Amino acid sequence: MEKNIKVLDLLGPDIRSRSNAGAIEKIIKESGNAKCVIDMEGVEFISRSFADELLEICKKSFSVIVNTHGVADTIIKIVSKSRSIRKEKHKGTEKIVKLRDMASLELYFATF
Repeated sequence: MEKNIKVLDLLGPDIRSRSNAGAIEKIIKESGNAKCVIDMEGVEFISRSFADELLEICKKSFSVIVNTHGVADTIIKIVSKSRSIRKEKHKGTEKIVKLRDMASLELYFATF
């Protein structure tokens, strides 16, 4: 059985918050083992953070996104591509310096 989630009806044409993806995630969880299709027809704008959260939900639930157009389609593609690039964590030799007052701060900066 397939569950179709119409995002326009659920969240409107302009989605600007990561937390809005929670409404979609809730429907997916309630559908049990049904394959979910997230229909973006009519959605004009989505924020980068919403797209990131939506892609994460799709990854975990094996759901698919269909009918993206315009800005929403562009954002989904950009975020999807950026998620596929492996990010390396920098392990530097930073240290924390505790200073008591402005005079010690000035002395510290004078060492550069």
